[in-house]
Amino acid sequence: MRHAEYPAPAEWAHLVRCVWVFEGQFDEPHDERIVADGCPELILHFGAPYSEPDAAGRWQPQAPLLLAGNLTHALRLRAQGAVGVLGIRLWPQAVTRFIEQPAPATIDRRWPLRHPQLPAWRRALAAASDPARCALVPTLLTALAWPCNEPPDAAVNLAVATLFNSRGQVSPEALARDAGLSLRQLERRLRSATGLSPKRLASLVRFRAVFDELEADTPSPWLHAALAAGYFDQAHMIREFRRYAGQPPRAYLASAGRLSAALVSSKPE
Repeated sequence: MRHAEYPAPAEWAHLVRCVWVFEGQFDEPHDERIVADGCPELILHFGAPYSEPDAAGRWQPQAPLLLAGNLTHALRLRAQGAVGVLGIRLWPQAVTRFIEQPAPATIDRRWPLRHPQLPAWRRALAAASDPARCALVPTLLTALAWPCNEPPDAAVNLAVATLFNSRGQVSPEALARDAGLSLRQLERRLRSATGLSPKRLASLVRFRAVFDELEADTPSPWLHAALAAGYFDQAHMIREFRRYAGQPPRAYLASAGRLSAALVSSKPE
């Protein structure tokens, strides 16, 4: 199994946070539990697609190319065969550049995407090394992004940057004040752009920060990780784990599949 993470192409850094690749061979069905990190993603399966359960609990293969909206609870996936995934992790406010849906409609949803070059892209990615895969990313983004004639919302961009830079440790009131908006104005504009309220996005970013603490060069014990990530105490962190992962932290990490473990412990190459 192999996972690698790479910086966003410079010309797309306003929409893309990073690019990642995962490859593995699963001879038997292998279940995963993917947790939220505050970012939607473009997913291109160049190997056997992962499957996820439908409303009736039946496992269905994902589309070869899809937009995965921001998660607010764990996503169950199943791998079998030779899997290969190119992931393009987007900034939260970039989601509507790649799908004709309002941002709130993308939350906890996976939307199939289509493009006539998809078969060629999959063949190219399957045969390429990671540098060549990353070199293809600007082409994919150019082909998939919808034209945008509106200027970027500077207040939303500032709020998102502040949330991620602070690892979610900033209040909605402070975000609104820094953006020169009322709290209600900020909430309306951020929800329109990302599908999430400032409070919920901060909560997701803070949740992801726990993994950074646990995977640091000098790992933090659970209590210290919780406090460093901005939780009031370990019980507060455990409640968030139950909300976003469906399990307490130790149970989640003990059962994390290879893809989910890679995504929460990734470090750029």
